Amino acid sequence: MVELITKSVVDQIIAQYVKNIIEKAQAGKKLSDWEVGILMMDNIRTHLEYKLENNRKELDTKIELVRDELNAKIEVTRKDLEARIAGLDAKIETTRKDLEARIASLDSKIEAIKNELGAKIEGLDKRLSNVERNLDGLRASLDSLRDNVINTLVEELKKRL
Repeated sequence: MVELITKSVVDQIIAQYVKNIIEKAQAGKKLSDWEVGILMMDNIRTHLEYKLENNRKELDTKIELVRDELNAKIEVTRKDLEARIAGLDAKIETTRKDLEARIASLDSKIEAIKNELGAKIEGLDKRLSNVERNLDGLRASLDSLRDNVINTLVEELKKRL
């Protein structure tokens, strides 16, 4: 804050001094080397300030153009990304539905296989029960045949003895 006030006061003093020198020159009085130097420095300062202001304006314009271009590119990129995301969302949804359909198909196939295997196992259980009954019958027949053979052999032995 103090620097701004000091600069402002110094600028006013220099402006007043330059004004006094210009009035002296307009009155036709001879200027000292210092006064000519001050006028030249003031002219250079004015010219530099003008150039700096023009450069600042030009730079501000270029910055604004670059900002506008970047904002436009960002907007195009944003829209492109939104479109890609929407496309990916659609693909994901299609894939999800396809997977759900496949899972449902697999579930029904698994259920059909379970039912088929259940029926086959039930059939095998019945056949096994039949085989077991047949074996029991065969065992009983063999036991009876053995007993008959033993009895026949015992009778034959008794007859020979």
